[in-house]
Amino acid sequence: SLAHPDKSFELNHGPAELLRVAPVLTAEERVFQVFGSRVLEDLVSFGPVTSSFTTAEGETRDFRLSGFISKPHVHKLNRNSIYLFVNGRLIRDKVLLHALTSSYHNLIPPACFPFALLFLECPYSEVDVNVHPSKTEVRFRHSSFVHDFVRDALRETLMESKPISSLP
Repeated sequence: SLAHPDKSFELNHGPAELLRVAPVLTAEERVFQVFGSRVLEDLVSFGPVTSSFTTAEGETRDFRLSGFISKPHVHKLNRNSIYLFVNGRLIRDKVLLHALTSSYHNLIPPACFPFALLFLECPYSEVDVNVHPSKTEVRFRHSSFVHDFVRDALRETLMESKPISSLP
């Protein structure tokens, strides 16, 4: 439901309704529906941030990143609050996870993790989704470019969101 705010979703477990969300116009509204206002208050919205590179064949590859990341004072003890999407697909990826944790270097304790919803859009030829049978793991064709792009975009967002000191 997070990757498709324009769709309605319903999740039940036996007789219990776990999630019911109506279509909304923005990702921010969907985050509110799924996680509530307290979580939304602790997040910084960013993007879309774009970057591109030219391949050896002279073709331009465009990458776009958007989403929500927690402010540095919010941190978790595990990775359960990290949601990574590539071209609308929920995935697990070590490159993106490392880029995310690197962007928080010296901002949160080393054994802690941020809350994050990252949406990366890229050409389908730049990502291999056939790495794992469940299609949840991916491999990027230019992983170092993706890593640096994501890390730098997130770090810049964090630096821009830092509160301004009132001390002279």
